[in-house]
Amino acid sequence: MYRNNYPKTKDEWWNLVYENWPDLLGILNLYVGMNDNEDINGNITLCKRSEEVERMRHSKDVRLASYFTRAWGNAPDKSFIHNIPGWNLLCDLCSEDYVLFDGDIEN
Repeated sequence: MYRNNYPKTKDEWWNLVYENWPDLLGILNLYVGMNDNEDINGNITLCKRSEEVERMRHSKDVRLASYFTRAWGNAPDKSFIHNIPGWNLLCDLCSEDYVLFDGDIEN
C-alpha cells in the first residue's frame, strides 16, 4: 500500500510502479484506453497499448511516465477520483518523474 512517500530516486520510482502495478494499470485502463491501437504519440501500432506498457514496465522504459501523465490529464477533475486505488501514487509518480532523468540529461 502506498503511503505518500514521494520517490526521490529512479529506483524508488520504479519500485513504486512494480509494487503498485495492478492499481496503476487499472487507472491506465480507465483513462488511457489500453485496448486502443495507438501509442502515446497517436501513432498506429501493431500491438495494443496494454502490451506496450507491459514491455515498458519490464524494461524500465521512461516513456511509461507519459502514459501516467496522459491518464492524469484525461481523468475528470472531480473529488471521487481520489478514491480510486493508486490515484495518489499516480499523481506523485507524475509530479516526480524528473527523477527518471536525473543525471541523464546534460544542460
